[in-house]
Amino acid sequence: MGNLTTISNATIDAAGGTDVSKLVGARHPHHLMTMRKPVIAAINGACAGMGLTMALVCDVRFAAEGAKFATSFARRGLVAEYGISWILPRVVGWGTALDLLLSGRVFYADEAAEVGLVKEVVAPDELLPRATGYAEDIAVNCAPISLAVIKQQVYADTMRDVFEASAVAEKLMHASMLRPDFIEGITSFFEKRPPNFPPWKGQEQ
Repeated sequence: MGNLTTISNATIDAAGGTDVSKLVGARHPHHLMTMRKPVIAAINGACAGMGLTMALVCDVRFAAEGAKFATSFARRGLVAEYGISWILPRVVGWGTALDLLLSGRVFYADEAAEVGLVKEVVAPDELLPRATGYAEDIAVNCAPISLAVIKQQVYADTMRDVFEASAVAEKLMHASMLRPDFIEGITSFFEKRPPNFPPWKGQEQ
């Protein structure tokens, strides 16, 4: 993702109202959380409002030095939109989330990294190579079905208590040990070579 700024000039019609769902298209931002593959964001420039919401529902975020962020909603007479009140506290913690949402203040890439909103801050010309290199490392060394199941676990477990999450994980772990990916992962480790995982075709979880 490049410049994630979202600017809307939509005006609310006091009589008829505006269908805000049309402002984000057919899919809401949380659609990215349901994708089976990791979604990596590269943020360069301004990332505010809906742009920040979109960045937060990506799985890992990198930012260029000087990139600036803001929730903005409170300063525009709006509320926390499209799930940002759910995801932001889980990414940065309750206190920081409330600070950013209630103040609507601008903050920069260094602070975003400090609070855990982005993984890493790099020079602007290194941003895409760093983000794509990170993605390529995952693609080469991780089993596609493991990625899909782990991502599903992480988001689903936010709605479970620790006992249910552990019980689900135990069943998923048992299933993973029956797949060829497990043998390949162990074998490649001992043979000191990159793993050769088969592509995941989506038939199983």
